Amino acid sequence: MEKDLQSIEAQMKDVIEGDDELKKLFNLVTSVVGIGFVTAINLIICTNEFTSFNNYRQLACYSGVAPFEHRSGISVRGRTKVSHMGQQENKTIPAYG
Repeated sequence: MEKDLQSIEAQMKDVIEGDDELKKLFNLVTSVVGIGFVTAINLIICTNEFTSFNNYRQLACYSGVAPFEHRSGISVRGRTKVSHMGQQENKTIPAYG
């Protein structure tokens, strides 16, 4: 299984290297500290090469990293939390990379 995984990763790298736009996106995404190969690929695929969103706020909400305050009128209660609505289809998939 490890050989199969390495083979698939090598094929993905070949696809990225063969497409200038994908290569540019991949290099930009992986330039962020903490973003590795698997996370970069996942972001590029799930966001349709970052064309699915009009701005960074939409991407942050979709990714589940945008903080939201608990408000009621003028009072703010408790700590901020992230949205649990984003990317529902991937909630059970463990994070790798």
